[in-house]
Amino acid sequence: MTPFVIVILCALLIYSLFWLKRQPAALRPRATLKLLFIIAVVFIVILTITGRLHWFGAALLTALIFVKKYSFLLLRVFPFLRTLLRGKTKKTAQQPNNGSLSRQEALDILGVPEGASHAEIIAAHKRLMQKLHPDQGGSNFLASQINQARDTLLKE
Repeated sequence: MTPFVIVILCALLIYSLFWLKRQPAALRPRATLKLLFIIAVVFIVILTITGRLHWFGAALLTALIFVKKYSFLLLRVFPFLRTLLRGKTKKTAQQPNNGSLSRQEALDILGVPEGASHAEIIAAHKRLMQKLHPDQGGSNFLASQINQARDTLLKE
């Protein structure tokens, strides 16, 4: 590489580090990943242009950029990828306890305090079912536990 290119790359690296330092603390990890990705892309492009990297490496880089940019579309088109990326797998369903829940167990499941009103119990049930319903990626066991807890608390 010519000294001019090396100086330009060093200047860009210094600027990038100052840019990273100016990022808010909450966004710094994401900005660091973005910066590392850009540095990797530039490095691979330079290797490809100078002939030190096989064309297959450049094709792999192009595929990597495409996947990073359009991964949200892939997750929409192929919903099963979302479950694979989350690490959720189908397991044998646990059989819910056929015995009734105690009042304390029901309170713990719904996360409401002792003496909660009818409206608080319904609101807690609705909130949990929106997160843990089988149609939303939850399990039948959890949904049945939540329903049983609601029924136990409303029955009394």
